[in-house]
Amino acid sequence: MQANVLLFGPYADAVGARSVAVAVTPHATVADILASLESVPALAPLMRGARLAVNASYVPREARVAVTDELALIGLVGGG
Repeated sequence: MQANVLLFGPYADAVGARSVAVAVTPHATVADILASLESVPALAPLMRGARLAVNASYVPREARVAVTDELALIGLVGGG
């Protein structure tokens, strides 16, 4: 099955779209989704420090994801 991962800022600019489809297996984890995103050539150089929000919340890398979850790729945010 496939799920859409929402993209923002430099991620959306790099891909030229607001989302990208990734494969989601029945036991997929956040780490699996991030690994899939790292295989997208335009995203690969931007993935250092990236996190995945699931249903508008940050979750651990071992958390399971479902095809019905809202997934969003979030990059490092600086400020102060």
